[in-house]
Amino acid sequence: MTDIHVDQELLEGVFFESILKREKPFKSLAIRICAAFLASLVIIGVSIYYFVSISFKRLLSEHTTDMLEMVIQQAVNNVEEALDFGRKEVALMAEMFSPVAEVENLSLPGNISQDTAYLRTLFVTPEKVFSSDGGSLDVGSQPDIINAFSGSPSLYGPYYNPQGEFVIRWSAPVYSFKNMGGGSKLVGVLAVEKNGYILNDLISGIRFLQTGEAYIINAEGTDIAVSDLSHISWVTSQYNAREIIEAADGKVTQRP
Repeated sequence: MTDIHVDQELLEGVFFESILKREKPFKSLAIRICAAFLASLVIIGVSIYYFVSISFKRLLSEHTTDMLEMVIQQAVNNVEEALDFGRKEVALMAEMFSPVAEVENLSLPGNISQDTAYLRTLFVTPEKVFSSDGGSLDVGSQPDIINAFSGSPSLYGPYYNPQGEFVIRWSAPVYSFKNMGGGSKLVGVLAVEKNGYILNDLISGIRFLQTGEAYIINAEGTDIAVSDLSHISWVTSQYNAREIIEAADGKVTQRP
C-alpha cells in the first residue's frame, strides 16, 4: 500500500486562497449595497431639504403677503375715515345753512372744524357760484356739483384748479323748507374745498417692514398722494403710469 503524503502548508494555502476567492464577491456586493444605500440617503435628504425649503418659502411668502395686506388696509381705512368725515361735515353744514332771498348778501359758513387744510366754502346756484373768500370760481359743471344738484352728496378731486391749487371738494345739496310740515325745494349746493395734499399726511406713516413707501392713484391712473414727500413731483407733474405705458406700446416704464 502506497502512503500519500500531503504537504500541510500547501493544503492550508489552498484553503485560505479558496476562502479569499469566496470573500471577494461578498465584499463587492456589500460595497454596492452600501453605495446604493448612501445614494438613497442623499436623494432622500435632498428631497426633504427641497420640500422643507419650498414649504418655508411658501409660508414666508404667505406671511409677508398677509402683513402687506394689513398695511394696505390700514392706509385704506385712514383715507376712508378722513373722506367720510368731510362728507359728514359738509352734509351738516348744508343742513344748517339757510340761504336768504337776497343771495348777494349770503353769509357762508367757514371752517367749522378748524381744519388747517380748509380753503373755502362755496354756495353754488344754477346761476352763480359764491365763495367765502370772495374768489371767482367756475365749478358749476364739475361732477360733484352736478351730483349734488341731483340730491346726492359727492366728492371730487383732488385736482389742480385753474388757480393752480391742489383741491379736494365735498358737496351736498341745500334745501329750502317752505314750512315746518311742508315740502322742500333744492335751491343750491354747499361745498367745502380743502388742500388736496392732506392725503399725503394720511399715508405718511404707512411703511412695510420700515422700508418702501405708499402712494395713492386715482381711477385714471394719476398719482394724487405720496407717503414720501421727496417724491411729491409724482403728484405735481400729474404722473400717470397708465398713459405712459400705453404711449410706449406696453413697455414697462419707471417713475421719474
